[in-house]
Amino acid sequence: MIKKIQASSKAIAASVALLIALPTSAQTVQDENNIEAGLELPNGQKFFGNVDPNTRRATAIVNGEILTGTDVEHRLSLLLSIQNASASEEEKKQLRSQILADLIDETLQIQEARANEIEVTRDEVIRRAERRALEIFRRPITELPTYLKEIGSSHESFIRLVEGQLAWNRLLARNVRVNVSEQEVNAILDKLKADKGKTEYRVSEIYLSYNAQNQDAVVETSKKILENLQQGGSFANLAQRFSEATTSSQGGDLGFVRPDVLPESMAQALTTLEIGQLITVPVPGGLSIMLLTDKKQILTTDIRDSILSLKQISLIIPQDTDQSIIVSTIENFDAKTRSIKGCGQVEEVAATFNGEVGSNPNLVAKDLPQGLQDIMLNLQIGQTTQVFRDVNGVTVFILCGRDQPKEATLPTFDEIRGPLENERIDRRANIYLRDLRRDAIIEYN
Repeated sequence: MIKKIQASSKAIAASVALLIALPTSAQTVQDENNIEAGLELPNGQKFFGNVDPNTRRATAIVNGEILTGTDVEHRLSLLLSIQNASASEEEKKQLRSQILADLIDETLQIQEARANEIEVTRDEVIRRAERRALEIFRRPITELPTYLKEIGSSHESFIRLVEGQLAWNRLLARNVRVNVSEQEVNAILDKLKADKGKTEYRVSEIYLSYNAQNQDAVVETSKKILENLQQGGSFANLAQRFSEATTSSQGGDLGFVRPDVLPESMAQALTTLEIGQLITVPVPGGLSIMLLTDKKQILTTDIRDSILSLKQISLIIPQDTDQSIIVSTIENFDAKTRSIKGCGQVEEVAATFNGEVGSNPNLVAKDLPQGLQDIMLNLQIGQTTQVFRDVNGVTVFILCGRDQPKEATLPTFDEIRGPLENERIDRRANIYLRDLRRDAIIEYN
């Protein structure tokens, strides 16, 4: 049962804004530009000394600046809170390694900004943090220190994250220049016109590579991942942990893609999937676990973009209530809510059952669960859904209003150019950061 209607997409968008975007491409394990020329690897290597990585603690010194295990734990708690996610101890172990790498990158970015005399004042960071606190945690900055302490993080960890963003963005704005030609933009616009009405799919993937020696082991791993997902595991967390594609940092999200840009096996599988379904397909060099999260038709109005105004009545039924009373209560609740003739009667009806009323006047239809989407889009204004029941009680939804989506139009020149510029800036930023890592002095304890 849905207890409260929330526009969760805003919170997700805000949390994504805290991350440094990487260019997305299916099964791109390594950029060929990142391969150092003239590197000769010996066969039959023999290492001297203890190289057991498990003996290392999650601390580092980056060009003389200390990162502690506490820094890692605070950032881990902050990340899980932002994503509204939980993780097993094994998943946390993997996340700590990634977070330590992220903290090292963040430190290098701040150090490089300072070396280039990029000024980011404490007041600027606090102002940006205030906006982020409202967007992500829905609470003022004055309440944030207490909240972050309660979840095992800290105010300074959040401030540091915001400072790193500001410093890196200003550094890139000064030092990174890209160019997108008019011809490139016009070619994309022409392509969109030609593809109007064709279907695009939003796909997430976990890519696992294998060779003749480890193929069986990788297939077994994929089966365990799939079982975890089918039991409710987080696709994003598992992608970050296991996927070997560059999309792992975005939880495996490829964004909206057309089948013709994917390997043939993935393209064929997409046409058989419904939104929310999983499938494992062989791809060149390995296999891919795919999740279809959405689909749309290019330059075609999507009724699921309708803005809904909803109310709900929730009635809690204690679990120790006699079964005959439960049945009678649900029957009366169902009959009474079906008699509702408009949202003006919701509070009155809820009061007769001592029920709780919730509302959201600006909910995008496609943000609802798939089954509820179909129901809501077929309701008339003022009508109610059937009663939904779970272990805590029952809920009914009332449609108070529906604004039809705007007619799909061709994007403007700037709407095309902007994302292209950002993608190229991301690529240059990745190269810039790679060079900072290469030149840094990093000591692990």
